[in-house]
This record gives sequence, structure tokens and C-alpha cells, in this order.
Amino acid sequence: MSPVVAELRVELHTATPFDTVGLLGWLVAHAVPGVAAGDGSSLSRSLALAGGPAVITVSPDPSGVVDVVLRLSEDGDRDEALTCVWRMLDLGADSAAIDAHLAADPVLAPLVSARPGRRIPGAASGADQAVLAILGQQISVAAARTFAGRLVAAVGTPLPPTLDGLAPGVTHLFPPPTVLADADLSELGLTSSRQQTIRSLTGALASGRIDLSTPLDLSATGPADEVRARLLDVAGIGPWTADVIAIAALGDRDVLVATDLVLRKAAIALGLPADPRLLGARSEPWAPYRSYASHHLWATLFPDR
Repeated sequence: MSPVVAELRVELHTATPFDTVGLLGWLVAHAVPGVAAGDGSSLSRSLALAGGPAVITVSPDPSGVVDVVLRLSEDGDRDEALTCVWRMLDLGADSAAIDAHLAADPVLAPLVSARPGRRIPGAASGADQAVLAILGQQISVAAARTFAGRLVAAVGTPLPPTLDGLAPGVTHLFPPPTVLADADLSELGLTSSRQQTIRSLTGALASGRIDLSTPLDLSATGPADEVRARLLDVAGIGPWTADVIAIAALGDRDVLVATDLVLRKAAIALGLPADPRLLGARSEPWAPYRSYASHHLWATLFPDR
């Protein structure tokens, strides 16, 4: 393993308003033990890049400036690492346009006013996010993190000495699909059906039958629909899991997770329909930004994210 290069510090810029509180709050609340850790001002996580493992730390500011520290195994991984940061923090969002569109609805207007510049927390790795979505089915975020931490401890790859200890709490790489497709997950406390779903999905990812490696061109619905159909073909993946993967892994900005129990609870409190079909119909004017609307609704019950 080549030694880690000198730290690279990069300053990225994004549109304002920029809701860093909600963005970091979500990412920290969902951080996988051993892979990511952070607080109200920054987040660090490991990455498996083309040249080897890396550790990144991002510190976003409401001014639209994001300070990024890269610790890389190969200097040539700089652009790949920054692409991951761009996805994680949704830095390409036109916040003013999104806020104006959603605020046209009187139900969403006060939510947008309270948290302008909301972003969609994205995934540095689509494959990682897909596995985490399966682990999170029908359980709390805290329970899902517990299972994810067990998974990483059991079959994740420890960081090399050149990277270990550079970011407190970041010690491993998340196991890739090639490992998980054949891994023994029986000691993690997962049901046998959930173990099989993880193996089936990661097998499809490893073979290339499902590709979550890069966000799709969402201006063309065909590719996104095709990926969603292939996800739903995997036993154990239903609409909720496919929706969560579409938002975080594919960067789909127009997904209302209408089957989510927490979102439906938030909808009821706001006087919106709880029935997924009726809620979906009610949300049509929010298109093409229903993923942002989903996060606004979730935040009514989790104001720190």
C-alpha cells in the first residue's frame, strides 16, 4: 500500500441558502459506525477510491462555502473524492428555485421558510447506500446503525496505518458488493430473509446487472425507471426501499416516499392525506422536487435534520 499523500485542502462553493444544520444532522444521524462520524460542524468518512482507500472531512458553512480535507492513497483520486463530496452534500442544487417552487404550496411554505436551502443528503457510494436501505427496513435509524456497525466490524476492511486515526471514529471501509454477495451474515442478528436480500442485491451489483455507481441523468426518466424496476425484482426490496435508494444513491430529486410511516405521520399532522396513493396525488404540484419535500416532512418530526 502506498503511503498517504500530504493532506489536500479544497474549498467548494454552492448556491445559497444552504441548510447545513439539516444536512449535517441527517448525515451524522445516519453515519455508519466505523465508516463515518461527525458533529454539528463537520463529517468525516472513509472512501474506497480507484487508487486505494481515503478519508475525507467536509465542513459546510451556511455561506455556501464547503471546506474539504482529503487524505488519499493516490493523488490522482482527488477528482473522484470531490465528486463524492458533491453528491453527499447535494452541492448542485438550485436552492432558491427549489424553495420558491415548494413554498407555492401553503402546507409546505412554513416548512421552507423555517429551513431554507434544504439539501438532499446523498451517498458517496450507491452500493453502500443500497445495503443500508435494506438494513433500515421497518426499524429505527438507531437500530439500522447498530446492524450496519456490526456488518462493517465483521466484513469491512480496516483502514491501513497511513489512514487509521486521521479522523476519530473512522476505522474501516464499508464492504463492497463483491464481498457481501458471498459473506456469512448469520452472526449479525439479521433475519435470514434480510441476509438473502443483501446477498441478492449485492450479487446483482457485483455482476453489473444493477448499476448504482453514478447518479443517472434524471432528465431522462427511462434509465431511472429501469434501475427502479431491477431493484424491485430483487426479493425483499419493495417500494420504500427502492424510493430511499433512488433519492440517496441515484440523486433522484422527485421521489415522495409516500409509504414511509414517519413521513405519513408528518403528513397527517399537517392535514395532508395519510393514504400513500392520495398523498402521492396531492404531491403532484411539488414535482420535480418531491425528494426535497420528503425531507421537509421528515424534519417536522426530527427538527435536528
